[in-house]
This record gives sequence, C-alpha cells and structure tokens, in this order.
Amino acid sequence: TLQLALKTGSYLRAHYDCEVLYTRNNDVYLSLSERANLANRAKADVFCSFHINSFRSTSKGFETYRYPGTTGKTAALQETVHAEVMEVLKLYNVKDRGMKQKNFAVVRETNMPAILTETLFISNPTEAKLLKIETFLDRVAKAHAIGLAKAVGLTH
Repeated sequence: TLQLALKTGSYLRAHYDCEVLYTRNNDVYLSLSERANLANRAKADVFCSFHINSFRSTSKGFETYRYPGTTGKTAALQETVHAEVMEVLKLYNVKDRGMKQKNFAVVRETNMPAILTETLFISNPTEAKLLKIETFLDRVAKAHAIGLAKAVGLTH
C-alpha cells in the first residue's frame, strides 16, 4: 500500500505542476483520524487514502469509497480515479467491485473531496502475486495519479 501511494505521488510530481503531501512516507502507523487531520491542516485540495483489501481467499477486485451522500467534486473525484484505475486493472482481468459509499474516518473527517481506494485482496493468492510485481504497481499508481490530476484539472 505504501509503495502504491509513493509511486502515485512520484508520478504526479514528475508529470504535473503540483505539490504532493503524504500522511506517511515510511512504514509507520498513523490512525485514520490522524491521517485526516494531517490533510486538513495542510489544506489539501483532494485526499486519496490507499488500501489493500483482505477478507476471504476467494474475494477479489478493486473498489473505491466516498462518504455517504457526498456529491459534486467528491463524486467526480471518485468516478475519475475509479475509471482510470479500472482501465489498467481490466487488462489483468481484475473484477470491478464498484464505486461505493461508506462512513470511513478518512472520508468522513477530511474537509476536502476525499476517496478511499481498495486495490485488490492480499488474501487472494492470485491478487497477492500481482501486488508483488513492480510493473503492475507502476501502472496502477500511474492510473491513480492520472485520475487525481484529471479530477483537480491539472495538465502536463
């Protein structure tokens, strides 16, 4: 998960005129509320929380979340990032689990448009293998970056 977020930020910095802030850039744990608070203090334009799912070994796919009832820029952010990432994931036959709404702390407590992405299931042996392939992570990170850039109107 951390590698996906770092690669996304690196792509954004290399290809767009933007500032990228991380809630963490090494393997330390911050609570979800602490992550939202960092974004709020930084007055970020958008927030993307990267996650990798885990459930049953048969569970699979990609899904995105926003806070229930949010519309406008938040819904557009979710739609844009979801579509960009799924363009890449469909090449790997990854299931689209859809765009969902849920009361997660990081999307509830942020003051800016915010989404949470769940990229595959580490509990699924096939998807866990994909998550260890550098070129796969590069492609998924690039898709996240392009989606985020499009959502806020950044140009190359």
